[in-house]
Amino acid sequence: MLEKVGMGVCMKNGSQDVKECSAFVSPYTNDESAVGRFIEKNVFKEEMDVIL
Repeated sequence: MLEKVGMGVCMKNGSQDVKECSAFVSPYTNDESAVGRFIEKNVFKEEMDVIL
């Protein structure tokens, strides 16, 4: 599934098998909000830089 989505993201504490098939391995664990940090930095970046 991670290979099919085009941008698979694995947490720092994920298994080696998952890390190998992911496009990105987060420097954070799931306990350190890795998913939220990735989304904030890589998905919402453009929106967050806009001054309203």
